[in-house]
Amino acid sequence: MNKVTISGKEYRVSPLRCKHLKEISKIISSTQFSPQAGTYQDLERWMPFILASLKVNHPDFTTEDLEEMTLQEFTSIWSKVVEISGITVVSKGETPPAEESIGSPSTGGSVPPSAGPTVM
Repeated sequence: MNKVTISGKEYRVSPLRCKHLKEISKIISSTQFSPQAGTYQDLERWMPFILASLKVNHPDFTTEDLEEMTLQEFTSIWSKVVEISGITVVSKGETPPAEESIGSPSTGGSVPPSAGPTVM
């Protein structure tokens, strides 16, 4: 289900568009990117993507509404947006999941490849 709760109100998030996935890939591949969110600036980096996802079904949702979220709400919503967008995040140097490999011999009964992008 694509529903999330912000300040006690229920909202529906939508999958991100390709232009957003391209931006996320650039951010993550940047030499300045650190996966540990420790400052507001780290959270602020992902807010435009959450806002874009929410605005599809809730056009009146604002940045100010995002700023009223708790850290728990932010984390929950970002996780849901990543999940429904089909994004698989792997650390630099880590091998993407085996089912993502192209040209690997079939092991029979293996899981079909994910339709979503793998962000490294």
